[in-house]
Amino acid sequence: MQPAELVGHAILPAPSFSAPPKDAPFDAFVTGKFLRADARVEVPLSVPGPLGMPTPFLGQPMQGLSGFAEQRHGDGSLYGVLDNGFGAKLNSPDILLSFVRLRPNFDTGSVEVVERVWLHDPDHLVPFRIAYEGTARRYLTGADFDPESLQVIGDEVWIGDEFGPYLISATLEGRITGVYPTTLDGEILRSPDHPALRVGVRPGEHWRVPRSGGFEGLLLQDGMLWAMLEKPI
Repeated sequence: MQPAELVGHAILPAPSFSAPPKDAPFDAFVTGKFLRADARVEVPLSVPGPLGMPTPFLGQPMQGLSGFAEQRHGDGSLYGVLDNGFGAKLNSPDILLSFVRLRPNFDTGSVEVVERVWLHDPDHLVPFRIAYEGTARRYLTGADFDPESLQVIGDEVWIGDEFGPYLISATLEGRITGVYPTTLDGEILRSPDHPALRVGVRPGEHWRVPRSGGFEGLLLQDGMLWAMLEKPI
C-alpha cells in the first residue's frame, strides 16, 4: 500500500443546473418529470426530494460525473462526462446527454463549469429511434444512452456507454460521428437495456452483458482505447 495525503479538494454543489440549448424541445426545460413509475409530475419543485432538493427540476442538473479524459483542453480545463440522468432509461427521457469542461480551484475549493457540450445526432447516425427523434437537432437523452466514460483523441471525443454497450464518437462540439456496437468472436454483445431487446429476454441467449455492466472505464494508451466492462459477461 502506498501512503497518500489529500492536499486539496474542490466541490461542485449538488444544486447545480444549466439551461438547455435554446433549440432544445420545451420538454427539456423541466427535468425529473418521470421519477415516479406510476405518475407524470410536471409542476416544477412540487415533490420533496433528497438533500432538500424538490423535483421536478428547472433546467438540466449537473449530476453524476462518470469519468474524466486524460487529455486536457488547451486552457488546462478538464473534460468530464455526465451520467444518463436518474439512473435508468424510463426515468431519464428529459435529461440531455452532455460532457463538460471543468476548472477546479483547489485553493478556494470551488469548481468552474467552463463549458457544457450537448450531444446531438442531426446526421441520424444512431441506429435506433431516439427519444427526440422528430426534432431537427436530435439531442440525445438519458433514455438513449448511459455514458460512463470519456477520452479525447485530437478533435474527437470517445464515450463508453452501458446500455448497448456502445462506443460513441463525437466532435468537440457534441455532434455524433459514430455509434459502434461491441462484438466478441463475431457476436454482438448486448445488455438487457440494448434497444433491440424487449420484455422476456433471457440471459445468455439474448444478452450476455449484465445491466449496468457495460463500458464503465476508458483508458487512452499509446493511441489505443482500452475499454473496461463493469461486470463479467
